[in-house]
Amino acid sequence: MKNYTHRKHNKTAYIAMLIALVICLPNIMMFLGGCASKDPETEELTDCVSQTHNDRIQKEITSGYDLDETKPLPTQRIALKCYSFYSFTEKITVKASMGDDYSYKQEHNSVPTYDTYGTNGSPMFEVYPKKSLSYNAVDASTVLINKNNKEYRKEFKKDDLSKLDISYFKDDVSKYYYEDVELDLSNYAAGDTGTIVFSFGWYYDYPPYEDYLPEELWEGYRRFLYYYVADDGVYISFNSEESAREDANISSQHNQEKASEIENTIKDDALCTSKPLYLVCTDDYGNEYLHGTIIEKSFEIISSLEYSLYELQISTSDTVEMISQDNIVIDTNSDKIFTVLFKLTDNADYGKIEIRVNPVSNDSELTDSFATKIYYCVNNGYDYIDLNSFDGLAQFSSNASNMLETINKQSEYFELGGPSMGNIDIGDATIQSTKITVSGYIRWTDSLGVVHPADGVTVYVYDGSAYLGYVTTNSNGYYSKAVSYNGTNRDILIKVWSSGSGISVTDISGATYVYTSNTYSDVSEGASLTISYTANNSTNLGKSFSVQQAMALASRYIYNLEGAYLSRISVSFPDSSRGTSCYVSSSEKIYILEGDAFDWDVLEHEYGHYVQDCYDIEDSPGGAHSLSENLSDDRQNKSEGIRLAWGEGWATYFAINLQNKMSASSLNIPNVGDTSYQDTDDATINYNIEFLPNSRKLGEANEAAVAAVLYDITDPKNSSDSDNIYCGDGNIWNIIKNNNCTTLSEFVTSFYSSGYNQMTKLSFGATLSNYKVAAYLNSSPTGLTTSTPKFTWSKQGGSTTYPNNKFRLNFYDSAYALILSTSYVNSTSQTLNATQWNQVKSCGPVIYCCVETYQTQAPQTGKYNSNLITIDTSGEGIYKITNVGAGKCLNIYGENVSSHYNNQNVCLWSDSGTNEQKWYITQIGDGAYIKSVIDDTFGLNVYRTGDPWNCDLYPISGNETDALVDFILTSNGYKIKLHNYDLYLTAGASSDGSNVYWASSSSSLYQVWSLTAL
Repeated sequence: MKNYTHRKHNKTAYIAMLIALVICLPNIMMFLGGCASKDPETEELTDCVSQTHNDRIQKEITSGYDLDETKPLPTQRIALKCYSFYSFTEKITVKASMGDDYSYKQEHNSVPTYDTYGTNGSPMFEVYPKKSLSYNAVDASTVLINKNNKEYRKEFKKDDLSKLDISYFKDDVSKYYYEDVELDLSNYAAGDTGTIVFSFGWYYDYPPYEDYLPEELWEGYRRFLYYYVADDGVYISFNSEESAREDANISSQHNQEKASEIENTIKDDALCTSKPLYLVCTDDYGNEYLHGTIIEKSFEIISSLEYSLYELQISTSDTVEMISQDNIVIDTNSDKIFTVLFKLTDNADYGKIEIRVNPVSNDSELTDSFATKIYYCVNNGYDYIDLNSFDGLAQFSSNASNMLETINKQSEYFELGGPSMGNIDIGDATIQSTKITVSGYIRWTDSLGVVHPADGVTVYVYDGSAYLGYVTTNSNGYYSKAVSYNGTNRDILIKVWSSGSGISVTDISGATYVYTSNTYSDVSEGASLTISYTANNSTNLGKSFSVQQAMALASRYIYNLEGAYLSRISVSFPDSSRGTSCYVSSSEKIYILEGDAFDWDVLEHEYGHYVQDCYDIEDSPGGAHSLSENLSDDRQNKSEGIRLAWGEGWATYFAINLQNKMSASSLNIPNVGDTSYQDTDDATINYNIEFLPNSRKLGEANEAAVAAVLYDITDPKNSSDSDNIYCGDGNIWNIIKNNNCTTLSEFVTSFYSSGYNQMTKLSFGATLSNYKVAAYLNSSPTGLTTSTPKFTWSKQGGSTTYPNNKFRLNFYDSAYALILSTSYVNSTSQTLNATQWNQVKSCGPVIYCCVETYQTQAPQTGKYNSNLITIDTSGEGIYKITNVGAGKCLNIYGENVSSHYNNQNVCLWSDSGTNEQKWYITQIGDGAYIKSVIDDTFGLNVYRTGDPWNCDLYPISGNETDALVDFILTSNGYKIKLHNYDLYLTAGASSDGSNVYWASSSSSLYQVWSLTAL
């Protein structure tokens, strides 16, 4: 077990970062000055600026269709459709259709990989109201979206991707996959206005890591729905809030005639902009320049915002020499046009210049801005420029298609759309991209010399020192990368990084381990080249792949639980600077000793500490700890002990559990996939958390017990180890995460408050008692046939200093509903009074009982319910029946009786323990039979002749009326009454052989009987 340094982590900051990084993507034709839309009915062009209210209200309109349909359509699209007016009695329902042609074609049968998207992730649909003048900030209003306040989000999983096929998306949105989004503005008042943002795109699970990975966590498209609340209802527009308000004014003059459907579609080339701030290029769109020439591009600021000052920010790489200023403030009252002057240096190859304009305001919440880009490449002595995308450069540069392989294709692809790999169609131009295929297997070697596939590691392909692209291996360690051929034979090599799935293994200096292959020279067009690598088990480079693969498995397990990866974590190996393998939160790094390279339990235990830190589910003080100690006793500090035990115990559970849930035993790696925690390096540790020895069952402050408790609740039932429930690791993870549990007590409390049924919650007690967390209730209470039964238990708690010290009994009926809770005691027994026992018995015949356990020293821990015992209150069983007044037993007349006959007499006799004095009682209550154990077809009966009526034996069958009796509890025992007659079993005297008969009720003890279970 390893120690680590603790740091609290605000999980919401990660989500906030995601939202903050969402940008509004440019409309291509907006830069060209286009503002035309096609009427789908008349095929005539209309000017969106001059559209009237009647155009919008009285017929369905669409905007954004590509007029000649010759340009490539974006791969991600979202379309909105709704009515332009809703009365207050109507639900505002928007049909939001969306799709992702690229993910459908490329990845609908597998989880996205680095090769296709730059990082793992999934499509996301999101709806939220934005603040005024802010595209990114969620409005703190009372609008409800699908009955959720402020925000609605849907993440598409792997199996959903096949729904998102929009290869032929050209008409009505309702013909494709869509979500019905319901908006509730019932709490708004007349005059309220605002915007609802609809977003669809790709959500990346990692933040930026390298230059060639995505620049942002989310890329996609957004649509805006504007509303205005009037006196007669809500008006909707896809143009602006002002337009919705204008519609309301005009509509009132037309008697609020019903609005027709309006639709906002997604082919952006001719989309009428609804952005309050954007840039338009005003020059002649020159695209080709002699290399080194100063290039001039002019832009105009178009803004409906109430600001006159705007800050201009220009950013690019050091291969671009900026001639004009790159950070200036523009006063739009005097001049809205600015010029960008730059030239490309001799080192320039390809890239982009980003031009961003921001309003200048003292408003700290103002995040409204707009950005455009100038894309460039250098080829054969000329500089080529395009304002739309890298794809557009293919019209002017013969090597543009090659560059599509090496640029950050992911972000551009989702920003502006573009063709897929292979043939690139732009208007009438088609450029064929010829490939060289590089493939092979990447493997690593375990401690026993067995070779395994390296799953999800990153392989980079180079032409000498020129980077050509990268790919990740599949679960078999296989990779294949097609790289472009530019007319010159290439010198191919690969570099394999010990990284992937959010794990990067570095040496102590921080350099990531990289294997570099031999160079394969003069590789020609169309060649297929095989380059494989097997990491050995003797060098640090080779061992680093075991470290990476272990933690990558843990990372993928978190993805299975959360649908998202954690941020990339660096693992320093080998590193003894901390004295042990550990995670240090202050540096956000995992440090691994050289000898732990093949100890996957240790490696994933340390990754578990990183998980705890990310989700704020630990508060460990850190430091030394032992499996065979109650850590509260060891530290003489209860708080430190229970927090340290949870921190270490949860991390161990995490490692063992994930290996089993990820079927790691099938990998055939030594010590991986079993239920034992093993450390073979700086400590010799080998213990099975499924079957702990008693020496490690030491309660809430023992890390082994904590790990075992968590594992028992998430693995299949195992009655031999008091494991009576199976709750699933995903559900338990959510309970821990959502309640930020930092001790076992906090987890158990949260579990009791969860949605599991009462039977499951009470069944958990057997596990808690087994590991000495809760008290242990003895299964055989005494006096159940009296009016005052006694229950006893063991305190437990696993601690000599802090044993459990507060208890009470809880009784439940057969449906696990609470019947009775006793008062709290600090002893190890409790006796019910007659009133309590009668209350419990009245809910029988089967009841359950447990001890509710606490440890009250600060911080108080518990409650912990103990093991559950079953009590048959019916009393069915074999008894000795003794007359309280005579002190003699109910006896069948005769000696060594082996059979019965009709009307065989019953009498009293001293206790002999023979079968003549053993009686089988069907239940202790109303409507019972008292049968002889010698022959249970015979039972007590009334001989209805004479005075008094005698008690004898007779066959029960056919004589049930005379054989049925009731047991009536008294202060001294029971009175036994004939069920159908008001007569009671009575002893005639106290001597041996005294007769027994049925008589009217009296206060004599000769009518009171005690029952002793045999």
